[in-house]
Amino acid sequence: MVERMSLSISSFSPEISQRARAWTLSFLTALGATILLFGIGSELMVRYLVVPHDPFEQSVMVFNQATSPNAAFGDSIVARGFHGQKEFVNLAFPADHLTLVDIKARAYFARRDPGRIIISATNALGDRPLEDDLNYTSIYQNKTRGLLRFLEPRHRPRVVAYWWTLLIKGKFSPASAVREDGTLVSTDLSKDEEWAHSNPEGRRTEALGFAVRAAPPNQLKEYEAPKVLVPLLRFLVERSAKVCLVRFPVAPEFRRAANAIPAYSLAREWYAATAHETGVQYVDLWDFSNDPSFFADPTHMTQHGAKKFGEVVVNRCFQ
Repeated sequence: MVERMSLSISSFSPEISQRARAWTLSFLTALGATILLFGIGSELMVRYLVVPHDPFEQSVMVFNQATSPNAAFGDSIVARGFHGQKEFVNLAFPADHLTLVDIKARAYFARRDPGRIIISATNALGDRPLEDDLNYTSIYQNKTRGLLRFLEPRHRPRVVAYWWTLLIKGKFSPASAVREDGTLVSTDLSKDEEWAHSNPEGRRTEALGFAVRAAPPNQLKEYEAPKVLVPLLRFLVERSAKVCLVRFPVAPEFRRAANAIPAYSLAREWYAATAHETGVQYVDLWDFSNDPSFFADPTHMTQHGAKKFGEVVVNRCFQ
């Protein structure tokens, strides 16, 4: 009986094996086609739907097209906080820590002589991922972009979110956009007013939490980012640039919280000493305004505040 069962199973083995191969081939073909279609669709989506509306890509375009010798560099505080100055281009962008500022500034002034330069005395002095540096070197210095844009570091982690937005909303409508002068602005101006109209106690609580999270490191010598600033300042000064290190304004609620944290004072002292060492100007406008309408959140100015500040900082730095 065992022998009969063995014969029966063996008689079906070729047929089962053939079906398994067919199903496997069909599955792999379908999987490959799905991946191919996803890749093609993602590439087209990124190139023709995402890139035109993406603030980072808009900022890169401003960088490539700008001709002004006068420029501002820094992170989101500068990107949102300095505009309305016709002779300047704002080359700052969110998360641009000092290492990225160095890469971007050297690339920009490789093609022209520098004029008046504003660099943020940012509190973001900790180290960031090396991938950021490599990405900036490729885009700004080497001026190369990936053959497949959806696989670039900027877009790869966001592809699923892009698809979700496209399928749910039907379009891309970022909360911010980059103007022709490089300034980052809110696409919904009502968002600029929310902070000023919020509960004062809520503003204090939010500012305190952010001040704690955003505190600079106590031991700056242990980090790579601050080490690039002195060589960058000397590079600019040697090329006859007028350089101004600026401590940008923050909301009074944030200022009161940060002033109680020693790391902020240490960072301020380090910037002042660095400016003195390199022979550049240092301007501290940390307490520029107590008006809530000048701020969109604890550390970023509204368009109204940024325009008023732009007029003041240029005068303080260069006149």
